[in-house]
Amino acid sequence: MIRRRRILLADDHALVRAGIRALLQSLPGVEVVGETGNGLDALDRVRRDPPDVILLDITLPGLNGLDVAARIERLGVPTRVLMLSMHASPEYAARAFAAGAIGYLNKDSAFDELATALDAVCAGRRYLCRAIDPELV
Repeated sequence: MIRRRRILLADDHALVRAGIRALLQSLPGVEVVGETGNGLDALDRVRRDPPDVILLDITLPGLNGLDVAARIERLGVPTRVLMLSMHASPEYAARAFAAGAIGYLNKDSAFDELATALDAVCAGRRYLCRAIDPELV
């Protein structure tokens, strides 16, 4: 039996969230437990009912994704952060990892890479998208 992986989506674009939700729901064992377009709300949801993974955009109103990731780290909850960003630069990836993210995925990535990143993050392994040279992070 496949263990259910509980995912929270945090992106400031409703259509992006809807698309990601549809993609995630097609994966076996994945349950999208909520979504938000605001960093403060994302942090509150993680605090109240920690998901296994938060798929977190960097650019969010209220509190940006890097700050949300750092605060999740300090909460001591088992939630792992998979940063999802339009920024394909090593600098952003390095900042995300420094803030506590365990994965970094560019929004230009293919669906199979999202699934791969999610598997890695759920298993506790660091993941960096293929678009960024790991030597530069």
